[in-house]
Amino acid sequence: MSQPDHAPFESLSPAQQAEYLRRFGRAGYWLGVLPNHPRIQHPPPQPLPQPLPHTAYGIVPGAAPTAPFQAPHSQAPTHQHGHANQQQHCRPLLGSQPASQDAAPSQAAEVPRLDFSIPLNTTVIGARPSKTILRLSCDIPFADFWDRVCARMGVDPASAELGYKLSNAQAGDDPRVLASEDDFHHAVDDCQGAVCRARTRTVEVVIHNLKPPSQAPSSGATGKKRKQDAIDADDVQDIVKYKEGLRALSKHLMCARHTRHCYISPIDGSHVKIDNDTLTFWAKKISLSEATLTRPPNLLQFDHAAKRRRTASSGTSQGTNIHLVLSDRVALGNRDGQHHANSDSPPPADTDSDDSDVLVAYPDILVALRELHEVMPIANLLQFEPALRAQGIHYVDGAEHVSKEFLAQEVGMPPGVIPAFTAHVTRLAKRARKGKGGHCTVPRGADGGDEENKPIIVE
Repeated sequence: MSQPDHAPFESLSPAQQAEYLRRFGRAGYWLGVLPNHPRIQHPPPQPLPQPLPHTAYGIVPGAAPTAPFQAPHSQAPTHQHGHANQQQHCRPLLGSQPASQDAAPSQAAEVPRLDFSIPLNTTVIGARPSKTILRLSCDIPFADFWDRVCARMGVDPASAELGYKLSNAQAGDDPRVLASEDDFHHAVDDCQGAVCRARTRTVEVVIHNLKPPSQAPSSGATGKKRKQDAIDADDVQDIVKYKEGLRALSKHLMCARHTRHCYISPIDGSHVKIDNDTLTFWAKKISLSEATLTRPPNLLQFDHAAKRRRTASSGTSQGTNIHLVLSDRVALGNRDGQHHANSDSPPPADTDSDDSDVLVAYPDILVALRELHEVMPIANLLQFEPALRAQGIHYVDGAEHVSKEFLAQEVGMPPGVIPAFTAHVTRLAKRARKGKGGHCTVPRGADGGDEENKPIIVE
């Protein structure tokens, strides 16, 4: 077997040889272009043994037999024919690893400093995570390393719990505990080996804080607005009063038929919807004592006065002819000729007198008690309904002319609410006689309550 030809490689310049070794180091050796493998150590070349001189009659007498050359870690076969130089350049076996194992410590020793990725803001709840790089020597004492890392992270060295991972580790791998000097040496050795094996990617030791965050964020760190000044006690009372009025008004105006807020018109009994703006304005007026649940605020929506119908005005108005017919006859009722037509006439009779034959439908006494209860709920006037009915007072006209002593002694009504009760029943009785009851019949539910909301009085 002929020896490999290394002349093409030796004919290159030193720069070209270095580039060839960098790019095709192992391939060139296996193809026979390079004399040695770049990562496998070889023994120094030894001179080939010279063959014994032969004569026509055999070996020269007195010549000592020479053993064939054998490469290290190899064994020559029993029957070998050929030259010994065939084994000088034979490829090493795959199991010959001592050379690479000896080279790894030497390469790791060439990494004197390592990069440590230090996390920041790990103790504040909800803080934005960040990191910084700390380059330290591999032979730094563990106590010095611990103090410098804890100081950079802002944690207490006495109670800190740290761990580490290499930057090229899997994302789902748990960090290893870093709590002693042995753990630190293992981390340094692992990172040095990874750095030696890496080609282009930078390998660093990533430090983790194993303790969960426990500090509350400050107002400046979170970016929240400054709290408003303390609210006055009067403002708090106004807000509470407004909410109570809005809650009571919403319950009072909630319609079971339409599932919305509406009131019953006193003119035709139809349901009129109330929007949120009107509802909140009404509740505000109730908190200011300018309206009640049965008396709405002064709004155009609750103004039921007759409005004049608008008509288109013509450009030219035609004159109206008025014909006056003068008669010589005297006015009606002036038989004796002593009175003129434009003389004063006697006043008309009072239509509100009780001598009228018209049957008036007066409101029930419970209606008056309910309306007074909405205005003054503390008096609880609904409790006097049984006493009034026991005395035969079932409608408002029956309580219109009763005395204060009767209401106080027989009914048991407090003297402070008797004037308001008497005035309200009198007003309801007069409105009923004028045909302005303003109340619509409200159907009752199975439980005795109203299925619809209570009507309001718009005066």
